[in-house]
Amino acid sequence: MPPVRWDTDPRLILGWREKGSIRAGRVPLHKGVVNDIRDIARGAMARLVDGESRQYEPSASLTTREEFFRIPVDGLPARKPKRGQVDGTADSAAMLSATAEPDLLDKIPPVDLSDHSAFVFYGLVFDLQGGGTVTFVTKDDPVRAAAGFKVSLFGADKLKLATPPLVSLRAHVDLVIGAQEVFVLRKAAFEQLFNDVKVALADAPANIEEVADTLEDLIVLGPDAVASLQAVATKRISYAVRLRALSERIAQIKPTPASVRQQLKEMGNDPADLLEGDTFVFDESNVGLFLDLMEGRHFADQWTGERMRADRMSRHQPGA
Repeated sequence: MPPVRWDTDPRLILGWREKGSIRAGRVPLHKGVVNDIRDIARGAMARLVDGESRQYEPSASLTTREEFFRIPVDGLPARKPKRGQVDGTADSAAMLSATAEPDLLDKIPPVDLSDHSAFVFYGLVFDLQGGGTVTFVTKDDPVRAAAGFKVSLFGADKLKLATPPLVSLRAHVDLVIGAQEVFVLRKAAFEQLFNDVKVALADAPANIEEVADTLEDLIVLGPDAVASLQAVATKRISYAVRLRALSERIAQIKPTPASVRQQLKEMGNDPADLLEGDTFVFDESNVGLFLDLMEGRHFADQWTGERMRADRMSRHQPGA
């Protein structure tokens, strides 16, 4: 876990999107709010200490408040390069740059916050023992959240009117970003900030083409199947994300028409749901079945033999 220094003052940074990238600025804090901000970060650290660490996998989900992904910075996903392009767009780098050197960020005076463009996240930055910083990130617009309060009250015996807040910080944290690792407490926040869902949607056609290329010597992905994948991937972000890793999975399992028919029969499906002869032919209603089949999401219950569907989608590691 990051060795946080709780004896130095935290910083508050706010981030926004600008020309397709992420920018951030620093908002000065009064000494009176420092302890409350420390409490938020301490709560996140307690979740990391008590929670179960898991390896990040694109199709895997997290059990809320019980698990987190632990991702090395050098293994973060980045947008794939287009054909003929030498370098990909490192979408992850923008978020890392925004949180790496908080003290060098331009200051945003509190009085200017309401006039600023919409914020997409805020970060609570703490020093680390031995140097460097760690940032506790929440994907939220704290200025817009504060503006949603029509009446603010406080008091011990009786409530009375208080000045409406300029910024509202939540008790939860979505990500903990260090120099070497990112700890993901909420997967959706990670995918939107580090590899925007718009990137997954934009990359879907190229990913489908790659899937077709990988299947070329195994099973033909027919034009109707390609059209169905494209139609669904532009509407369902979860499917677009799953397409990213599909060609690698197909190269690993090397499906054949015979093995696909066998697997479908064992799943209780008619092979005609996905296959016509030796060609994948399916409509939009069976895109989910195609992805489940290729990913191996269906299995037999070890005790009852009943067919089950795995949604956690992480590798079993005996003895781990």
